[in-house]
Amino acid sequence: MKRLGHKVLVTGVAGFIGSHLSDRLRSLGLGVVGLDDFSNGHMENLLNLRKDSGFELIRGSILNAKDVSKACKGVDSIFHMAAQSSVAKSTEDPIHDFELNTVGTLNVLECARKAGIRTVISISSSTVYGEAPLPTPEDHPL
Repeated sequence: MKRLGHKVLVTGVAGFIGSHLSDRLRSLGLGVVGLDDFSNGHMENLLNLRKDSGFELIRGSILNAKDVSKACKGVDSIFHMAAQSSVAKSTEDPIHDFELNTVGTLNVLECARKAGIRTVISISSSTVYGEAPLPTPEDHPL
């Protein structure tokens, strides 16, 4: 826990996993800054957190370096969960998919570097497994 510091940024905070991770981080006493553009996430996922004084929500996009830079202020570590993981959406608009998943991640990493944040944990999704049994074992071929 020491490695995470006292305050953490969670990108994609309004998603199912991002909101649950944030709940857990708060239960451990860590401050949480959440960044989300609500393109996939839902405000309902943040009902408990929004009442919590140790949680700050920033409505913004990882594609906007100013939004990410604002979210990085005073943060010790980052859980990067913001992404476009829908295979259907990636084939409908591959350019947006590429921009969000690569340029957005680069923005997070660059803002972390500039802010002196040394711990960035990038989260993947089950999409990397393609068609796989549920529950999917982590050693399933990608």
